[in-house]
Amino acid sequence: MKFILSAFIIVCLCVAVSYSVQSATVSASVEGKCRLYNEKSNNYKYEGNCKISQKKSSGANEYNIRLGSGDTYHFIQQGSQYKVQTPEGRSDHLATMTDSGNVATFEWYKWKLTADVGEAMESSSKSTAAADEEGAVPGLSDLVGAKAGQAESTVEARGYTYVKTEKSGGMSFSYWRESGSNKCVSIKTEDGRYQAIVYAMDFDCQNAAAAETKASSAERAGQGDFDATGKIPCAQSKGQPMGQCPFGVARDGGGTATVSVTMPDGRKRAIFFENGKPTGADLSQADGNMDFSYTKEADLYMIKAGNERYEIPEAVIFGG
Repeated sequence: MKFILSAFIIVCLCVAVSYSVQSATVSASVEGKCRLYNEKSNNYKYEGNCKISQKKSSGANEYNIRLGSGDTYHFIQQGSQYKVQTPEGRSDHLATMTDSGNVATFEWYKWKLTADVGEAMESSSKSTAAADEEGAVPGLSDLVGAKAGQAESTVEARGYTYVKTEKSGGMSFSYWRESGSNKCVSIKTEDGRYQAIVYAMDFDCQNAAAAETKASSAERAGQGDFDATGKIPCAQSKGQPMGQCPFGVARDGGGTATVSVTMPDGRKRAIFFENGKPTGADLSQADGNMDFSYTKEADLYMIKAGNERYEIPEAVIFGG
């Protein structure tokens, strides 16, 4: 059996596997040891314990990989590739996956993750009937096949609290907390009806709660709460040669971020990005020139904010 897992180089030696199957949906969770490799710097960012969860439905795969450090990576199949969600946010780079028996390698941007499960996956597989009984949610199993819009009020009435919804192709997965047990529940909807209701990994619900309470990148940048700091090329006035200015970046993910630059005279300039594109800066009439423009060459943004110039690498915005 080929091991289906995606993302960067995570080497996973499985020690526990569980499956749950319901209405053509397969869920799997694996504990193991992982390695995350950075090809550009030629070193491992992480080596240690990890937990991997997988959902497969109607041919589409979705993976969550949680490292022992708490960082979580999320992969959703899109055709032959995978959309990637990193701890820094959604990446503009799609991942490819190479499956060679019990070893899977996922690559995107400068990252690799490889999973090596040996024979554990094969020997731990369960029958569909047994897995269906294990993964089903007793309090909601009668709603499989129900119309989603009508059934949602029933889910709430039975004591389940809505957390979030994620979309993958023509399917959506909503996540709920079960009262009493506080377990995380996943409901798959396709063609307007509930197709599967199974227990999900707990962090599927935990991550959503953290995201809801997280301040925006602009707020965090204003508070000095940065995801990364360093120096970038800058010039404060026309004709001035480029120097180096300290910066801090707060990221919302998906290419949305706020970069705060400290200019040579000590003043700060905030530059805003949305979906990987510079959208403006905190210029005012006191700056005189309020024009804002940018060009991009390879992975470098060259920005003009009034009379000021900045060169910001793409990695500042997306992480890595």
